[in-house]
Amino acid sequence: MDKAATEAAERIASVCAAFPLPEGQRACEGVSLCVHADLVVDPAYQDRNAYETKCTEETHFIQKMKETLQQGEQFIHMLYTFRSCSYPISQMFNTMQTSSTEESKEGAAGKIDQNEVYEAQFSVLEPEIKKLKEFMYFQRAAIKVFSDNVKRIIVEKKEKDSKDKTKEQNVVSEIYLLYLIRMLDLFALLDALKSMKGCLNNDFSFFKRALGFLRKNMTGHDDQTQENHTLYLFLAHQNSITKNLKDDLKEIERSEDVLAQCITVCANFIETERYLLPVEKHRLLRVIPYVLLLMDGEDSKHDAFKSKHLNISQLKSIFKRFPIVTVYGDMQIGLEAFIKRATHYDEKAWGTQDAKSQIEYEIVHHINTLRERHNEYLARYSAMLQDLRKASAASPGNATAVPVAMCKEVAATVLQGIQLLADWGSRIQQQAAWKYSTPNFAAEIQSKFDYERVVRYNYTPDERIALIELIAMLKSLSALILKSDPILSAAIRVAIHDELQEFIQVHLREIIRYISTSKSSAKKPTARTEVLQLRTLAVDWMNGVEPVDPAMYGKKSKEKDVAVQYPTRQVGPASTQLDLIRNIIYEIMQKNNTRKELSSSFIKQLEDFYSRSFFYPYLLDLPGTILECSDLADLWYREFFLELNHQLQFPIEMSLPWILVDHVLETKEINQHLFEYILYPFDIYNDAANRALYALKQRFLYDEVEAEVNLCFDQLLYKVAEQVYGYTKAQASSLLLDKVYKRELESIVEKNKLEKLVPLFDKLNPGKSRFDPILQQRHFQLLGRSVDLNILVGQRLVTYLRNNIDYTIKCYEGSELTAITELEHQLHVLQLTHHLLSRHVEMDSWQTIFSEVNESTSLTSYHSRILLHTVYELIADFGPNFCYNSVTQRFVRMAQDTFVDPVKRENMPKPNLMFQWGSRNLNQAYAALFEMHRKYFGMPHMLSLIRLIGRPTIPMVISECISNFYLKIVNVLSPYVAELTSGNFATLKFQNHAYGTQATYLKLKMEMREIICYPDLQNGVLQHMRDFGNQIVFLYMLDQGLTLTDSTGFMTWGPLLGYMPQSFAPDAAPDAATMSPVFTVIRVRGRVEI
Repeated sequence: MDKAATEAAERIASVCAAFPLPEGQRACEGVSLCVHADLVVDPAYQDRNAYETKCTEETHFIQKMKETLQQGEQFIHMLYTFRSCSYPISQMFNTMQTSSTEESKEGAAGKIDQNEVYEAQFSVLEPEIKKLKEFMYFQRAAIKVFSDNVKRIIVEKKEKDSKDKTKEQNVVSEIYLLYLIRMLDLFALLDALKSMKGCLNNDFSFFKRALGFLRKNMTGHDDQTQENHTLYLFLAHQNSITKNLKDDLKEIERSEDVLAQCITVCANFIETERYLLPVEKHRLLRVIPYVLLLMDGEDSKHDAFKSKHLNISQLKSIFKRFPIVTVYGDMQIGLEAFIKRATHYDEKAWGTQDAKSQIEYEIVHHINTLRERHNEYLARYSAMLQDLRKASAASPGNATAVPVAMCKEVAATVLQGIQLLADWGSRIQQQAAWKYSTPNFAAEIQSKFDYERVVRYNYTPDERIALIELIAMLKSLSALILKSDPILSAAIRVAIHDELQEFIQVHLREIIRYISTSKSSAKKPTARTEVLQLRTLAVDWMNGVEPVDPAMYGKKSKEKDVAVQYPTRQVGPASTQLDLIRNIIYEIMQKNNTRKELSSSFIKQLEDFYSRSFFYPYLLDLPGTILECSDLADLWYREFFLELNHQLQFPIEMSLPWILVDHVLETKEINQHLFEYILYPFDIYNDAANRALYALKQRFLYDEVEAEVNLCFDQLLYKVAEQVYGYTKAQASSLLLDKVYKRELESIVEKNKLEKLVPLFDKLNPGKSRFDPILQQRHFQLLGRSVDLNILVGQRLVTYLRNNIDYTIKCYEGSELTAITELEHQLHVLQLTHHLLSRHVEMDSWQTIFSEVNESTSLTSYHSRILLHTVYELIADFGPNFCYNSVTQRFVRMAQDTFVDPVKRENMPKPNLMFQWGSRNLNQAYAALFEMHRKYFGMPHMLSLIRLIGRPTIPMVISECISNFYLKIVNVLSPYVAELTSGNFATLKFQNHAYGTQATYLKLKMEMREIICYPDLQNGVLQHMRDFGNQIVFLYMLDQGLTLTDSTGFMTWGPLLGYMPQSFAPDAAPDAATMSPVFTVIRVRGRVEI
C-alpha cells in the first residue's frame, strides 16, 4: 500500500473513531472488551545485550527467577482448582457393589471384576499423580534457584569486602530483591495450598492401592516405589516446602542478611505505599511473617525477633494494621498464623487483634470518604478528557501535537485514577478476607455449610449496600478510563518520553558537570561512570546526533545556556531499558561514596525520578493495569470451602454476587438509588469466567460459572420484570383514580407505632423509579455474549400484561353483571399500563393483545369471553334475580328467595395485589369505590357494557334476549294461557257494582281460588313474568344507553365533519320509536313484524 492510500485509510479510521454511535443507554456495566489487543510485550530480558551496563549481568538471574515464577503460577492454579477424584470413584464403586448384590439375589451373574475396577481407578488417577510429582520436583528446583541467588549475593559481598578497602557496601538492586520477594511469596502460597487440599493424600492413597493390586500385571512401575514413597512423605507432612527451604538456607552462611533485606524492602514499601496492584500489596504482607519464620532458628543466636537488621516496632505496627491477608481466591490467613510456628514467637508482644482492625477492613466505615474521592476525581477526569479531545481534534492523527504540559497532566490524572481503582479493589478483597476469617456463629442461624456463615449471614444490609456501591464505582471508573484508552495511552507515552529526556538531558547534564568539576583525586572512584552509562542508556538526541557539550568536561559554555531541545515522541522506554535505568539510579543513591560526591539537590532529583519511574510500567500497560485492578473474581471462587464442606458446589443463595443483586431487588423501596448498580455485580461472573479460561485453564470451573449465571440471570429478569410491571401498574392506577377522591384519602391520617401522625394513604402516588437505565441496556456483556435486556425484559412484561388481562377477565367471569364497571376501569388501567411500558420496550398494540386474551380474534366469530359471560349473566342471573326500581331507574338484587337455583360461575382466581390495582393502598381505595357499584345495575353499568362489548356485538345481546322471550312465551307462558282460556274464565261474570268493592273482590277470589292455590304460581308463572319484564326494561335501558352514546359521539365529531345545529324545527318530528337504536337492530334482524 502506498503512502497516499495509507494516509487516506488513517483519515477514514480517525473519522470513524470520532463518529458517535447513538446508543441511547447509560453505562451500567463494567469493562467489556469485545476485541482486546495486548500491545505491551514483556521481552523477559532477551534484549539485554542491546544495553551495555554493569547491571546487565544481573538480568540473567532475574530471567531465571521469572521463568520459575511463571511455572510456579501454573502449579498454584493446579493446586487451587484440584478436585478429589477418589470421592466420585468410591461412590461409583459403592453403586456398582450395591447393584451387583441385588443382581446376585435375583440369581443373575452380578460379580464385580476387581481387576477392571482398579484399572479404571488407575487410569483416572495416574495423570493427576503425575502432576503432583511434577509439583514435587518443581518445588525442589525452585528452592535451588532461590538458594543459588542468595548464595550469589553473599559471595559477591564477600568478594567486594575482600577487594575494596573502602568498605563500600555491596548494593543489591531493588528489582532483584523484589524478585526474591516474589519467590518467597510463591513458596508461601504453594505450601498453604498444599496444606489446604486434603484430597491430595486421599487420591494418592487410592492410587497406591490400585497400583499395588495391578503391579503384578504391569511393567515399568517397579522403579517408582521410591518415587511414590517420596511423594507420600512430601504430601503427608504439613509445611514441607517451608521446611525444605529453611533447611537449605541454614547451609548458607549469612543468609539471614538477605532475608532481612527482603523484610526491610517489604516494610518500607508498605509504609510508603510503594505498590499499586492489590496482589502486590498482599504479597508484601504475606512475605514479612513468612520470612520471619524462615529467619527464626532453634537457638537464641538465630532469634529473628531480636535481629539487629530489622525494625521490629515497624513490623509490629504493620501486623496490627493488617492482621488478615488474602492468600488466593477464598483463602485467607492471619499474619500471626505464620510466626506462631516460630520457636521464639511471643504471643504477648505480637498480639494483632484489636477493635480497630474491623473498622479498617469493613468498607461501610469508609464509604462516604471513598464516594467523595470518586466524585472529585470524576470531575477532574472529565475536564481533563474534554481538554485532551479538543487538543487532539485540532491535529487528528498526530498525538505529538498535543502540548507536553497537557500530556503530563493526563498522565498524572490517569495515575491517580489507577491508584483509586487499586485501593478500591484492595479494600474489597481485604473485606472478603476479613469476613472469611470471622464467621457469624450466631445461635439463631440454621446453617448447613460454613460458607453460608462467612458470606450469606456475615454481611449486614449496610455492608451489602456499601459493597455494591464500591463495586459500581470500581467497575464504572475502570470502564470509563478504558473507553478512552487510545487517546490516553498516546498522551501518556508522550509524557513519559518527555519526562525521561528532561531528566537525562537537563538534570543529569548538570549532575555530570558537577561531578566533572569535583576536586576529588583521580584514583578515588567517582559516580561519573555510572552517570555516563545512564545517559548513554536512555538519551534520545535531537535529529539523532549528539551535540558537543562542554558540560561533559565540567566546563560552562561561553555563550549563555540555551534551552536543551529533545524530540517529542509517542514512545516509552522498553521494560528492560527501564529496569536498567532504575538499577543504575538505585545504585547511585545507595552507595555512600557516590552520595558524598553529589549535592543534596541532585540526590533529591534522583530520588524523585526514581519514585516517579516506579509507575511507568503500569501507565505504559494501561489496559492490563486497569483490568487487573478491577478483577474481582476472588469474590466468586470458593474452592477452599468446597474442600472444607466436601461439596461440589453451593446453591446460588450463598453466592456473593447474587446476594448483592438480590438485596437490591428485595429492598427496592429503601434502596431505589442502587437499582442502576444492579448489573455491576454480574461483572464478577465475567471476571471469574475469564480467570477460569485464561488463568486457571479449567473448563469445569467455567461450566459452573455459566450454570450459576444462567440461574441468576433468569431470576434477575423475572424479578426486574415483576417490579417494573408492578410499579407501572400502580402508576397507571394512581393516574386514573379520581382526583377528588384521592385528595380525600390522602388527607386521612392515623397514628403509627411511634405515636406520630402519618398519612394513611401515603403511597397512592408511586415515587420516582430508576428502572430506565436497566431497560435501556441493549448490549449488556455477560460471559462473552451480548445480551439485549430491553428485549428480554420486554418479553416478560408482555407476558405479565397478558396474564393480568386474563386475571381481570377471570375475575369478571366469577362475578355478577354489576362488576362490569370495575372490569372496564381495570381494562383502562391496563391500557394505560401498556402505553407507559411501550415508552421503554417494544410491545404489540393494545388491541392485538386484548383481542387475543379476550378470544375475539377469530375472523368467523365475535363471541369474546366478556360478551359470553355478559349474556350468561343477563339470562341466568340478571333477569330472574333482580328487580327494577322505576324511581331510581336501577336494578337491585331481590332480598328474598327468587325460586331459582344458584348461578354457577367460574372460580375466582387467587388474590394478586399486582394484578388488581398495583399496591395494597390502591387496592383498598378502589375496593371502597367499586363496592357501591356492585349493589345495583344502572346506567353507568349499561354504558360500561356498551363500551366493553362494542357496538358490533350489540345485536347478539338483543338476539339472546329475544330468544329468551320466545322460549319463555312458547314453553312457559303459552301453556298457562291456553289452560286458562280452556277453563271457566270464559263464563266468568263480574258482580254488579251495587254490591260494593269488597263483595266484588270476594266473588272474584272465590271464582279464581283454583288459580290462587296453584303451587307453581309464584315460583313459575310470576317468576318468569319478572324475568320477562326485566329483559324488556334491560332492552329499554340499552336503547337509552345507545342513544346517549350516539348523541355524545355526534356532538364530539359532528362539528369536525361540518354538521351544524339548525335554528328552526322540522316540519314533522320523526317517530321516536323508529329512531330507537334497539328498534333498528330488531327490524334489521327481522325478528318482529312491523
